[in-house]
Amino acid sequence: MKPTNTLLLFLFFAITTHAQKPSKLDSLKNVLAHLPAEGKTFAGDTLRVRVLCEMGDEGAAALGDSAFFIINKAFNIANNRNWSKGIAIAQNGLGLHYMLKNEYMVSIDYFYKSLSISIDIDDKYLIAKNYRTLGDCYSLLGNYEKAIDFNLKSIAIYENLKDYKLYIKGLNNLGLAYHDKKDFSKSIIYFRKGLELNKSYKYPKLDNFFLANLGLSLVQIKQYEEAIKCYNQVLENHKDNYGYDDIIIFISLAEVFEYKKNPQKALDYLNEAENLMKKEKGIDDVLLFFSEVSYKVYTQLNQPEKALNSYITYNEIKQRNSKQDVDKRIQSLQFEFDNKNQQKEIQILKRNGFIAFGVASILVIFGLILFRINKKLTAKNVTIENQKKEITKANQQLESFNNELEEKVELRTSELKRANANLLKKNDEIMAALVEGQTIERKRVSAELHDNLGSTISGIKYRLQTLDMVNFTEKEKYVYESVMNMMNDAYSEVRLISHNLLPTEFEQKGLKGALEKLVKDINQSGKITLSLLYKEPKQPLEQKIALELYSIGLELVNNIIKHSAATEGEICLFSNSKNIVLSVRDNGGNAQNLTEGFGLKNIKARVSRFNGEMEVSSTTAETEISVMIPLAKSFQTESDSKHIASQ
Repeated sequence: MKPTNTLLLFLFFAITTHAQKPSKLDSLKNVLAHLPAEGKTFAGDTLRVRVLCEMGDEGAAALGDSAFFIINKAFNIANNRNWSKGIAIAQNGLGLHYMLKNEYMVSIDYFYKSLSISIDIDDKYLIAKNYRTLGDCYSLLGNYEKAIDFNLKSIAIYENLKDYKLYIKGLNNLGLAYHDKKDFSKSIIYFRKGLELNKSYKYPKLDNFFLANLGLSLVQIKQYEEAIKCYNQVLENHKDNYGYDDIIIFISLAEVFEYKKNPQKALDYLNEAENLMKKEKGIDDVLLFFSEVSYKVYTQLNQPEKALNSYITYNEIKQRNSKQDVDKRIQSLQFEFDNKNQQKEIQILKRNGFIAFGVASILVIFGLILFRINKKLTAKNVTIENQKKEITKANQQLESFNNELEEKVELRTSELKRANANLLKKNDEIMAALVEGQTIERKRVSAELHDNLGSTISGIKYRLQTLDMVNFTEKEKYVYESVMNMMNDAYSEVRLISHNLLPTEFEQKGLKGALEKLVKDINQSGKITLSLLYKEPKQPLEQKIALELYSIGLELVNNIIKHSAATEGEICLFSNSKNIVLSVRDNGGNAQNLTEGFGLKNIKARVSRFNGEMEVSSTTAETEISVMIPLAKSFQTESDSKHIASQ
């Protein structure tokens, strides 16, 4: 599974929004209430802009979309006053708002606009702030080179301004950018530098930022003991006053001990995290991290049922987050569309006010002109009436023609529906025949491998055994024994392949029995130790899907044996609310070479026939390949026909 530790990188910046003290917002509201009326004085309006922008920043999480309206109001006031600095401050605030909504391209556009004005007015602090926020945005987009460049520009300005608090914070942001880039040696340098500098300045909470992020980078280079010291120091700083951020620290400690193969110690930290989660309002990202680490820990503890439940929870949250991202994107687009329409309506109303007087004057002139024209129109009305009668007659003829055309269209549509239904039925029959043919062919190949090739190898072995070794030299005896060992290995390999092509258990016991037989045979071969986690799907599987899942599982296991140095593996099959999921995991490490091979490309093509998906996740410690096939029937006619044609 892919680690979710990156959640920690942004956790400490999110704490202020998770547990925001209302007193800050209340004091800003109080300042706002005592300002002069809007538009009365320039000084009052500029202060109003600053207060509104700060309210939008402070209440970004608590106020939601209301924060946008607050900052947008500040922008309108600054724009009406033609106050460049206020416009730039508001644009940066709008950029931050869209960044929280994952609208990174919109966010970047606002940051660049704010940066342009900041450079024009030579406001160093605002320039540095825009560099920093652009760096954060590009880091989230995965453009780490730009993220690093903007962060370097930002901290250079803070250093020249001798604002060491913002300079030290900038070092943390720069370290995060290098961490995201997976350049852990540099990220560790900047995190350690920030810690060292803060010994002199002692800015509150900054040590916790650096310790947590330093621990995360140390884990990535397997310096587990140093990472544990960093995490424990954060907990020591909080002492008995644990809060929301400590949930992640406990889970991160559990993950470290899972890496160290100490699952019982890891479970203790998971229990601490779970107790805190009951007190603190959690978010899906935290639950995702918790369920992922729980799955690994319970797997090491050999508790397959708890491991499977954790894995199911992990997958459900992952899918729910994907759907929420899509819904959030749709809501954001709708919000942006509605806002633009409102702006257009306001502009139209203003423009109408200016032209109202002109329209009234024009109407008087038109009245005089219309009086003269009316006489001419009266004469033409007679002609128009005659033309109307002719048009009515033509419309009746056209309506009759349309009715006939609609009848023909309905008839043709009905014929096409019947033809399409027949075609779908024929495709189903072809697919059933194809599955049956594949089954027969698997049996034939299995039998020929066992009976012909197996018998041939056995015959060669028996003939070699008739040789008298008494007169053999030591070298000849060594060659003889090597050949006999190779013959034994070849016979075992042929027997294993022939039995697994289509085991009897598949027809007698279904997919579960076939997978159990596969695991048993592989374990007997001594090449790797496999385990099976099988939870019966929520609805019966079609024969063709079950056969494909077995074939895919067999192919993935063969890939592990052939292409990795794995010693342990696991096959996991279950279903969630939407998909049947087959997951094969091993401790073989990086799977880059595997993903480029023909085998996985073939599996991906086969999965796509069922509108399914394949995911490959790999670290230096393990590799996992997951296949998701929708539970509902989604076997597309078009993809079927393509597959049949390729056969």
